[in-house]
Amino acid sequence: MSLVQEYQKFCSEYSFRSSKIFGQNFLIDQNVVEKMMKVIKNLDYETIIEVGPGLGSLTNKLVKLKTPIKAIEIDKRLFEFLTKKFYNEKIMLLNKDILKYEIEDTNATIISNVPYKISGPFLAYIIDNNEKISSGFLTLQKEFIDKIFSKPGTKSYGYLSVAFNFFYSPIRKFSVSNRVFIPVPRVESESFSFLKKSKNSFSKKEILSFLSFIKKSFVHKRKTLINNWKHDKKMQSKLLQNLEKENIRAQEIPLKEWIRLFNTIK
Repeated sequence: MSLVQEYQKFCSEYSFRSSKIFGQNFLIDQNVVEKMMKVIKNLDYETIIEVGPGLGSLTNKLVKLKTPIKAIEIDKRLFEFLTKKFYNEKIMLLNKDILKYEIEDTNATIISNVPYKISGPFLAYIIDNNEKISSGFLTLQKEFIDKIFSKPGTKSYGYLSVAFNFFYSPIRKFSVSNRVFIPVPRVESESFSFLKKSKNSFSKKEILSFLSFIKKSFVHKRKTLINNWKHDKKMQSKLLQNLEKENIRAQEIPLKEWIRLFNTIK
């Protein structure tokens, strides 16, 4: 049975319609699944967490990797379908919202065709769980891929660019046409993998402070960094003493400079 036929059968048997609330788009191209698996097999994984397995188009292949797998599906109807489908497989299925899920594993590998509805929050979730997520492979709305890979001085460079690259080394893999999903989304997607960088010198408390510093600095990224901190005179003073250019904007500052700045003001 093809992935399209499986989708049609599921819709008929469960009177199913894709949920806009959950941002559901189902992968129906087996060639793309195989292409994704070639990348996934080269990841260094101990435990896999698949987010939003849908009808299990990718899960079908993941269960053959002989590694512990957790699949987290928020839609109860899909969860029930997957429970029946993978009854005899060694996989833990969870009917949960990933953004509220507390990861218990260490060195987890996150794999997902990320629902468009949660693209930004999901990347923030990975950043917040950096201690437990060591690698991943994501297919994501291209707009957010551009944020991760954007360079200082570009329009899409912002908090996600700095924070994600502080913890991980991302690698672009391939574009994914919107035509391989059903319903067909209005946006294009792209796949990328990422690997945790070797441990930085910051303590847990300092990492939280660093992320807060970056986030506040990008509140109005077109303003100068100094103006973004106009309500904190003490911080303004420290920044003025350590900035090479007083009128520099947050979106012009590279990661290494953010780290240097934080080290001078912490």
